[in-house]
Amino acid sequence: MMKKALSEKNFPKALLTLAVLMLFNPNVNILDPLPDFIGHLIIAGSLRHAARRVPFFEEARLGFLKLALISAAKYPAFLLMVMIRGGNTLDNDVITLFSFSFAVVEVIFTVKAVNDLFAGISYLGARTGAESIIGKNPTADKLKSFTLFFSVLKCALYALPEFLLLTTTVDAGSPTTMMPEARFYPVVLLGSQLIGYAVGLAWAAFFIRYLKGVSDSGEFYPAVMKFTDEKKEVEIERKIKLDRVLSALKLLPWGALLTFEFTLDKFNNTNILPAFISGFLILAAIKRLSTFKTSVLDLCLLFSGLVYSLFSLAVWFVSIHYHDNYSHAEIALYKEADAMFNVYALLSIAETLLFTVFIVFAFLVIKRFIRTHTGKTPKGVSDPLSDTESDGEYSRHDKRYHRSLTVRAGIFAAFGVISALARLLYVFTDNERTFNSGTLIPNVAPWLGAAIAGISVVWFVYSLYFTGMLADDFKIKYSDSKIQNEPHESQYF
Repeated sequence: MMKKALSEKNFPKALLTLAVLMLFNPNVNILDPLPDFIGHLIIAGSLRHAARRVPFFEEARLGFLKLALISAAKYPAFLLMVMIRGGNTLDNDVITLFSFSFAVVEVIFTVKAVNDLFAGISYLGARTGAESIIGKNPTADKLKSFTLFFSVLKCALYALPEFLLLTTTVDAGSPTTMMPEARFYPVVLLGSQLIGYAVGLAWAAFFIRYLKGVSDSGEFYPAVMKFTDEKKEVEIERKIKLDRVLSALKLLPWGALLTFEFTLDKFNNTNILPAFISGFLILAAIKRLSTFKTSVLDLCLLFSGLVYSLFSLAVWFVSIHYHDNYSHAEIALYKEADAMFNVYALLSIAETLLFTVFIVFAFLVIKRFIRTHTGKTPKGVSDPLSDTESDGEYSRHDKRYHRSLTVRAGIFAAFGVISALARLLYVFTDNERTFNSGTLIPNVAPWLGAAIAGISVVWFVYSLYFTGMLADDFKIKYSDSKIQNEPHESQYF
């Protein structure tokens, strides 16, 4: 049954085309207008089923996940470059260093991932005789060569022009200046962009044509299924579900850690770890805990998480505008500053309320996960890897243990709400605030900032403990029937 379902699965041509479009454009130093990491994640996700069955695809999937992390790291690196920029021309040396470092790392990991991907494609096509996978026009071998060429060229085009901006010192003690070749930088940068887009568009057209051929033939998933049988297929699908849950439990603590309030004077005291990143990570993790069947609770979780994260993104942009133009001390002096602060404060209050609603739904999903996926499965339950709560009766011991884990889940959610409230308080006490009467509130932001950081770290540490406990119970429940039927030691504490 599973074999038939996967054999009839549609090839994700539209998603992979989107991935190609995310990857075809060149960067400007390390600034990536179309996020490469989205393309990398799409490719890695599309390989999920094949990676369990066909050699080389698992290595390729892991390679593209690593590339996604490297590509995503460009954005905080770019913010860091923006923060340290000033009148000193040595800042250009820092940009060159960042660009060259990212380019070298990206080339190394890209070559490995691309080689693994096409090794899997060639192996799959050769072993099954699927002509569309081997490719006709273009062939997989030609596409591999073009992809490697374009990947290396793309990295070179965003790194090499920056070397024109390196600085030099004429004599000891003399001011540092840029080299004369810097005057050619705009022309070289424009030329590199034009070359990048021209080659990128040709590569994208080449790749999309190959994807269309594979999709139209419908041979990909049937070819993948030739590497397994019905019994093995059941085990593979089960392992995929187990791994998704365990990866979600590993991801959740990092969402808690990214509530860390990190501001620098050179970036106008704007938080460079905006809360919407944490929101998306927590949503991704909790959603994976309810991935098997969809209910009203799952839809409420998804809706509240998306609304909070998108609203938080909007609030972050407002905070950038506010901190860039006003200080708290100017509220008493300028009506526009007072009005802007009131807007910022109201939006921050709404953001905190939305986060609280989101965390409540997250708690309810975790509570359901505890009841469904920990403890000994009651008799009469045919599909234990389901998010439908069992009608069977749990033992008294398991009920007590479920209550204990639910309390821990409540503590996890409470830390989240406390963290949000602390960040809201920081909005009203950042730097110094002046009332219209001229009365000045003493600066409490330094110790409050430390307290917010402490809350985030404590939430992270507690999340590691709590999710680790859930992961252990989950693995024991689905390890084998003998272990599952015996209560384990941690359930008594």
